[in-house]
Amino acid sequence: MKVAVISDIHDRTDKLDKALEVISSCNIHTIICCGDIASVKTLEVLVATGKTIFCCLGNAEREPEEMFYAQNEHKNLTVFKEVGEIKLAGKTIGLTHYPHRAQNMAESGAFDFVFYGHNHTPWAKKIGDTVLLNPGEIAAFYGPQSTFALVNLKTGNYELKILA
Repeated sequence: MKVAVISDIHDRTDKLDKALEVISSCNIHTIICCGDIASVKTLEVLVATGKTIFCCLGNAEREPEEMFYAQNEHKNLTVFKEVGEIKLAGKTIGLTHYPHRAQNMAESGAFDFVFYGHNHTPWAKKIGDTVLLNPGEIAAFYGPQSTFALVNLKTGNYELKILA
């Protein structure tokens, strides 16, 4: 099972649309978003894909309560406030927006994967048996390109996607 991991959209739906095109072409049915979506309007773009969406809130959400409660209206949406834990394909996945929390989660050994965002820098390493991964940013604030990751949960392999 492959999942897409995205983060730091910051309401750049133009960039998000391009990423979603690639994600759809890869036959991905689950998207994990590590925060800084920014608004309910942008969250609705994710929900409208019909894919299963798991996300956590970041520090740049303008409507955090509305975003959290949006999951009550959409069967394909799960929203965690700061830290989330999900099980997919027999793997335990942690997600958060914040690097320090992600590091602690990975060091705990309780997760197969921990995904995070916040610093807009694509990066990955293995801590024990846990893959710790930041997919970078959809918004392309700190560079000319959007980035996200595709992760194969069964094999542990991942690839960074860079969009011009």
